[in-house]
Amino acid sequence: MDAFVRSARANGAEHLTHICVDDVQTDDRYVDCLQFGVTRGAWRIVCVARIQKGIVTLVGPFRRGKPERPCSDHPLLGDAAGPALEDLLLELLREASGR
Repeated sequence: MDAFVRSARANGAEHLTHICVDDVQTDDRYVDCLQFGVTRGAWRIVCVARIQKGIVTLVGPFRRGKPERPCSDHPLLGDAAGPALEDLLLELLREASGR
């Protein structure tokens, strides 16, 4: 996210840089899972690492206060989760910017 923010600012897209990334914390529901969220305006995504199951669950984008969906699962190890998270971040920016 830091690299994205630097690039957006350098290219005159300051309006895209108002993004809040949460600290990593234990998941609200499961003690053996870690999560972090990314918020822009009323829109949010959540990334949950379900360590015991070996998967990453990506949630959103969704409006804060609304149901947390859609969800997609990806293997924790390997190359699939990174590109999926990048796509989700782009979708968050599109939704929060009104496309």
